[in-house]
Amino acid sequence: MKKIKFDYKYAGIIAIILCLLLTITVRKVTIADGDMDKSSYGVFIGITDKDDYESIKGYDEIVIDAQNFTSGEVRKLKSQNKKVYSYLNIGSLENWRPYYNEFSSITLDSYENWPEEYWIDVSSTKWQEYVTSTLVPDLMAKGIDGFFIDNTDVYDNYPKTKIYTGLFNMLVQISETNLDVIINGGDRFVENLIENGRQNLITGVNQESVFSYIKDYTTPKFGEQSKETRKYYTDYLFKCHKSNLKIYMIEYTTDETVIRKAKYFVRRLDGKCYVSDSIGLRLPKTK
Repeated sequence: MKKIKFDYKYAGIIAIILCLLLTITVRKVTIADGDMDKSSYGVFIGITDKDDYESIKGYDEIVIDAQNFTSGEVRKLKSQNKKVYSYLNIGSLENWRPYYNEFSSITLDSYENWPEEYWIDVSSTKWQEYVTSTLVPDLMAKGIDGFFIDNTDVYDNYPKTKIYTGLFNMLVQISETNLDVIINGGDRFVENLIENGRQNLITGVNQESVFSYIKDYTTPKFGEQSKETRKYYTDYLFKCHKSNLKIYMIEYTTDETVIRKAKYFVRRLDGKCYVSDSIGLRLPKTK
């Protein structure tokens, strides 16, 4: 084999070129990752001020509480974002909803850390009919792309057959809209769907606080999730991913290390993660 003689007078020049190339490459990766994170997924159910339109422009997917928006306002949001999902609370009842008095008699207990909210008896056919025959059509009429279903965790707190059946009945009818359906939390309920081969009723799952947790709801203060809880949720999300469900996460934190861990994990599942510094899921303090 012919040996190639290396001229060392060029070593310094080559080293400089390599350093420049490395700097450019690292910068490109950093910018691309940041842009992807920013524009991918946002959960803004605490937004009611229509002046915030521009601040949530450009996300691939956003979640709002469309009960607070007109159909024209939803159209405007859809013109700025690819998909708009609406929050729909089927497992608890907030005392500021216009229909609170009609259903307050079937509430079960107060909701820990949320003084304005109560778990509701989802086995009530009156509640099921109201959700599926009034709330769902009203939201659909506003032109949403799907539902972000909250508080199926009522089954965790009241693990009775009638509670599971009530949630299941509502979910069957919601799925018949042919819109996307994302279940927020409710891991015990979702695992039962998977075990019974009915995960086809939903599009995906969103899990909060996999890598972070809320230490104090009044301040609020955030911390890093315990290893045991983190493992439980990551195992659960792997199971959902294997069942062909889309994966979404919400982390409440300002800790860059926790944020990196969460986003690294969710990308392994081809999922998306929204990081919030507000437990009310309003706009971030730093835009």
